[in-house]
Amino acid sequence: MVTVVDRYAPPEHASTPPAPAGTASWNVTRPLPSLCLKCGSEEAVTLRHVRLGIGAKSTSLGALGGVFGAMIAQQLRGNGMLLVPIVLVAVVAIGGIAFFVHRRTVHVELDLPLCERHDAEWDEGAALGRRLGSGLVLAALVVGAGWLFDVAFLLGVGIVGFVGVFVAALVLRPARRYVAAAGLVGEIVHLTGVGPEAAEALAKAARKKPKKSRATSEPDAL
Repeated sequence: MVTVVDRYAPPEHASTPPAPAGTASWNVTRPLPSLCLKCGSEEAVTLRHVRLGIGAKSTSLGALGGVFGAMIAQQLRGNGMLLVPIVLVAVVAIGGIAFFVHRRTVHVELDLPLCERHDAEWDEGAALGRRLGSGLVLAALVVGAGWLFDVAFLLGVGIVGFVGVFVAALVLRPARRYVAAAGLVGEIVHLTGVGPEAAEALAKAARKKPKKSRATSEPDAL
């Protein structure tokens, strides 16, 4: 079952632009083919029900983050001692805005077919993301404690922790284990993180017209 949670979707007759580069498109009113979206395998495929936020909203958050960065740089030109409190306030503010944007963005609900290996990797990526997030929070607390109690050692440990978590996120890339929604136009969703074999199979399946179900009620034979 595939449903869309979107009160502001364009009308069904709206024109559908070509899929952006690096994405696979699919009509959300149709069930996805029984093949793994990561590798294209048709063996031991299970369905994972997910609620994906449309990624187009992240561009506004990135622009807001750039504004915060410019404000921080402007303030630090006059007083380098403001680095810690300004960074902490900026991190908390951007985190709150990210949560608000996630709550307000359009979401789409899908049943994604995945093989056993990639379904397990999805769970591993989710657990890794939670650990990285916890690491950032812990590093922020250590930095805040070091600044509040004027302990240089804690400041150093917290800053090293921040850098370590960001490096780990860049190297491990938990998001690559997921399938995400990059855009939604009418009933067409653009998916990212789909493997090339699966994307090709989806493109072929999308060109086929859905089969019409036979009527179940027929007149009784005389």
